Amino acid sequence: MAYTPAAARPLADWLPYVKPWALGASDLAMTTQIRLAAIEFCEETKVWKDYKTVDILANDPVYAIPVPTDASSVDITEAYYNGHEIRPTNIDELKQAYADGRGLSWGEVSYALSNTPGYSIASLTLVGTTATLVTTVAHGLVAGQYFSLTGVGLGPNDTNGGWNNVWLTVTVPNSTTLTFTVGNPLLSSPANVLNAIFSPVPNTTPVSPSSQWFDDVGEPVAFLQPDQDSFQLVPKPATSLVQGVKMRVSYKPTKTAATLPDILFSSYAEDIGHGALAKLLAIPKMAYSNPELAVYYQGLFDAAIGKSKVDAAKGFTRSVIRVRGHR
Repeated sequence: MAYTPAAARPLADWLPYVKPWALGASDLAMTTQIRLAAIEFCEETKVWKDYKTVDILANDPVYAIPVPTDASSVDITEAYYNGHEIRPTNIDELKQAYADGRGLSWGEVSYALSNTPGYSIASLTLVGTTATLVTTVAHGLVAGQYFSLTGVGLGPNDTNGGWNNVWLTVTVPNSTTLTFTVGNPLLSSPANVLNAIFSPVPNTTPVSPSSQWFDDVGEPVAFLQPDQDSFQLVPKPATSLVQGVKMRVSYKPTKTAATLPDILFSSYAEDIGHGALAKLLAIPKMAYSNPELAVYYQGLFDAAIGKSKVDAAKGFTRSVIRVRGHR
């Protein structure tokens, strides 16, 4: 059965969680602070999430993020283009990636001489400035794509015209053979390369060093958010695609919201009530002012945010979040 979001609840539904402890406060004052507490709660915890789809048009990179009534987006927590996950990026990364001519290197695959035979480099030979690399399995690249080769023993010009950690354009004689040109002739054959890593970059469109990231066209591999209400695909999509992007978006109420989603009532009504009381009782020189209780309710609200943030990150399961340490 498909997931259907529950109906929205009016702000007045939270009044029983606030009014008994804020005697003298008007309903307007209380609902205003309920709304502000709900906004803060959603921004911090990202408990309000939903999946949305967007139709894609060829050569159109920027799209509005779909939002429910009385909501605005916090961020995109995951996104897929045509069934393949695309990652978040930013302007600085894009400028650097396109300045050196490699574009976005996402989902790189590595082959190494020291790896298992199924993923190793079979041979690496050099004639003049033309190198030929043979892999033991299909490399998956097409002509014009980029790759890097890093490791020990790659010749005397590793940092100046050589090929150690330099992005190079490839030609493809067949599915297991690549040829490429190095900057200067090396003094010896690279057949003695030790622990070389071959990293193909699966860009669908070759990127020239002079191209700009916002002009590139191909199959999107990443997205960025120019502002809170939109997202931009990189590269620009080459073709139109109905429901081409599926994304999971976290939301928060707008500052004029008259309703809140049912999840905030069914699971967090008391927590948001505590947040509203913390804000309301801290207002000075009112009949209901109570700075000491404001601090108390703020502590309860902060604790609820911390717990709910962890629950949302785990997907509300009983599994334990584990962090892998560095070796």
